[in-house]
Amino acid sequence: MFKKALPRYLLAVVFFTGVLALVAFFNAWTFAPHVAPHAVENKAKNKSESGQKTYLAYAVSNGWHVGVVVPAGRINALLPELKKRFEKNAATGVNYYEIGWGDQGFYEAKEITTLTAVQAMFNSPGSVMHVVAVHNPAKAFDQSKLNKSSQVVKFCLTEAQLANLEKYIVSSFATTTKGELISRRPGLYGDSQFFEAAGTYHFLNSCNTWAAKALRSAGFDVSPTFKLFASQVMNNIDVPACQVAM
Repeated sequence: MFKKALPRYLLAVVFFTGVLALVAFFNAWTFAPHVAPHAVENKAKNKSESGQKTYLAYAVSNGWHVGVVVPAGRINALLPELKKRFEKNAATGVNYYEIGWGDQGFYEAKEITTLTAVQAMFNSPGSVMHVVAVHNPAKAFDQSKLNKSSQVVKFCLTEAQLANLEKYIVSSFATTTKGELISRRPGLYGDSQFFEAAGTYHFLNSCNTWAAKALRSAGFDVSPTFKLFASQVMNNIDVPACQVAM
């Protein structure tokens, strides 16, 4: 009797384990927008409105990772440590920052391996922010000079939309008890730096989920749910025609 019951018992264990896994997956998928860092609720959708001052910003992708490029001056006012870190470039001018969020082990790795990728998806050691000083974004992100897998989307934001995006970016940095940024090692290219970040990286809360939340904070109708690939973010940015009012 025990021998006959054993297969049924094992089947029940497998069944309920599968159900629990599906529930966990569903919860992670459903509540992805609510996982830290949190998107900023933006009631003003991104659209061109005459008479308003607008600011130029970018979404940039190297084919697997999406970052956002925002005016440096306003971010410096909110995060003085960035101004201090990049002030050596004052002669040439740091006009923009390219900012991204991701897994500490994967982002900072000198060589990407299968183990690094798997650990990032299921057992991340922590998350980091990557900040790059940009002098001339039009030149730095000239699509004609980038590799074929790269993609650039340029857009304009109103004062309120940019403020919401900045609020989201600021909330993505981890800070000390004194509210100071936690610097790590130099970044991947150009004049760049890694910082400790808020939030936990996993396969349903990836660097591209972070970027989707950034764009949503800026007023774009981009869902952060299940954004595994850069193209899922970049191809869903509906950008209206706009002119930057200086």
